[in-house]
Amino acid sequence: VRYLKMRKSLQSLHMYNTIRVKLISIPDREIPIPHARLFHTKLCIGAGKAWLGTNNFTPDYFHKVAGIGCTISGTTPGGVSMIETLTNVFDRYYNSSYASFLEI
Repeated sequence: VRYLKMRKSLQSLHMYNTIRVKLISIPDREIPIPHARLFHTKLCIGAGKAWLGTNNFTPDYFHKVAGIGCTISGTTPGGVSMIETLTNVFDRYYNSSYASFLEI
């Protein structure tokens, strides 16, 4: 049920012309290793800022689960470099064969 609610929320983002949603599916290996083939990154990148954390993007997760996160500002050379690195990681997976647009 939780997954279906999350999926509906993500699908609703398609009504905005500037938001595109993709799901990343990492194929299984021959020998399964629990939790080893997950893409579990939580990040949000904007103009000159980024957020990286352990929390899922659901209201109940922010209220019921402890986690950690950090906001990165592009006002220093180190911040700019980190945001560029996060953007490159995001782009690599978003544009990979593992990513597909969320079907509505």
